[in-house]
Amino acid sequence: MNKFITLSCFCFLLSSCSSKVIPLKGTYPETPIIQYSDNSVDKVWDHTIDFFAQKGLAIKIIDRSSGLIISDQTSLSWTFEDRNGKDYSSSKWVAIPMILYSGTNKAVQPSSVTGEWNVRIKADGSRTSINVNLVNIKARFTIESYNSSPTYTHVQGRSTGVFEKMIFDAVK
Repeated sequence: MNKFITLSCFCFLLSSCSSKVIPLKGTYPETPIIQYSDNSVDKVWDHTIDFFAQKGLAIKIIDRSSGLIISDQTSLSWTFEDRNGKDYSSSKWVAIPMILYSGTNKAVQPSSVTGEWNVRIKADGSRTSINVNLVNIKARFTIESYNSSPTYTHVQGRSTGVFEKMIFDAVK
């Protein structure tokens, strides 16, 4: 009888703490996002480094000979989608799936969303290509009633193209 009560309590806890992930439905830019500049590789490189410095984005790997810049895990501005697959905010850098508490259908709000920006700059004939890719998107959730320590999870987020446009505008 004791085992039955313990098992029943455990099953109740699992069902009350479960959640439902609503996958992204919207249309997002295919990654990597590539833009071309008529400026030289050196000029685009310098402007990109300036952009990272001005935005306070820490660089984990920088290799000018291969044209590669990889940021540290960076805080991302994020948004959810509405039920029609449209972003709630068109100014955010990334859209993430909504996670709903089962039973209440309330969205779990992440305390942070992070990712790494990979930028590759290289000559492409008489132009310079700038290749930007967002990888390793992670969200941090804290569910106070269940566990007071934060839980990190990889999410299937998608870049909205806003950050990439900022880079492309900076290196024109």
